Amino acid sequence: MPNLISINVIKDLMATHGMTFSKGLGQNFLIDRMALQRIVQAADPSIADLVLEVGPGIGTLTSTLAPLVGEIITVEIDQRLKPILATTLDEFSNITTYFSDILKTPLTDIVPQHPSLKAIANLPYYITTPVIFYLLESNLVWQRLVFLVQREVADRLAAKSGSRLYGAPSVTVQARGKVSIAAVVSAGCFIPRPKVDSAIIVIEPYNTPAPYDRRLFQLVVQKAFAQRRKMVFNALNAKGVAELDLSKECWHDIFIKADLKESDRAERLSVSDFERLVIEVEKVIKFEMSGRNS
Repeated sequence: MPNLISINVIKDLMATHGMTFSKGLGQNFLIDRMALQRIVQAADPSIADLVLEVGPGIGTLTSTLAPLVGEIITVEIDQRLKPILATTLDEFSNITTYFSDILKTPLTDIVPQHPSLKAIANLPYYITTPVIFYLLESNLVWQRLVFLVQREVADRLAAKSGSRLYGAPSVTVQARGKVSIAAVVSAGCFIPRPKVDSAIIVIEPYNTPAPYDRRLFQLVVQKAFAQRRKMVFNALNAKGVAELDLSKECWHDIFIKADLKESDRAERLSVSDFERLVIEVEKVIKFEMSGRNS
């Protein structure tokens, strides 16, 4: 088994197969054993696990996890990595690899429902948020999701209300599950070396039905943060989203019932504040629709 965190081994593998790093795909391969172990620890692997790994690269994390879990399904967009992965993962019988774009791959076609389903990914910046939401919004029931992402992205997703980093992505992800940062990984742990540090973020989904429409929740949160300097009441009362085009009186009533201050800005509202708000918005919308249909 080649040492896949060795710079020389990585360069030799790539040279042998006539491959170069793709800047467009955001390829930065891990070359630090401690960082690798921290990702594994964050995943809390068990032989009962079925793991989906997005972007296995040359198989560094994949080959480390393979002896520790029951099965791994990997999805890799870069077809050039086929011969390399065939070499580095050859000794493992519990790995299935698909070469496709994860965002264009129907997850339920390749990943079965499983009592201990986990997702792991070293995500390039340009697809970080789309991939995370794509996995969370699938019909799969995840036990844990572990992502190695740019540190700023991790900080934003884990940010608490009142923080300048707290925004729509923070609220939307934290409404889905418990979010934490397991470790910071320095830029020097990768080849090629990125310009910024990374962090390991862990999401433990709640996997319980939301008491509100999730699409409506996202619309409300996005509109609330669209004009951060405005009071959240004024931001939501502004025109722009047809489904949220309610009268000022309706919004006054919604804020009273949700026990929220109209003077607050969006970053002051906690996730639970937004959930109460959306529940009341949904009630008003349903009431208005029933009135139109009667």
